[in-house]
Amino acid sequence: KKHDFKIFFQPKIDINTKQIYGAETLVRWMHPTLGMIYPEQFISLFEQDNKIIKLDNYIFENLCQIIARWKENNIKVMPVSFNISRVHLNDENFVNDLVDIKNRYNIDDGILEIELTESIFIDFD
Repeated sequence: KKHDFKIFFQPKIDINTKQIYGAETLVRWMHPTLGMIYPEQFISLFEQDNKIIKLDNYIFENLCQIIARWKENNIKVMPVSFNISRVHLNDENFVNDLVDIKNRYNIDDGILEIELTESIFIDFD
């Protein structure tokens, strides 16, 4: 609600050509009193009560807004990866929600890449 979560981009660089070919989306919690909080400090808490779905959708929508602005301003758009939580695997609306957001901002196919967080492979139960 307070827009405390911000997107940062980490470039992906081709080791041979040394050219940027895309980026990874990173999320940071910019807490008003604690400052920057890294994902390893809050993701597991959000996963416990499924608030991660709301957060991931919020970040995904912000990412789509940024890409739409790049397109409007004739800035070259490269593929951008986006991490999702393992919690999404149990969310029957997951794919439809992301497709709806992507379509709302007219993002071309092939621009958004979904990555699975490491927690997807760890059983916490």
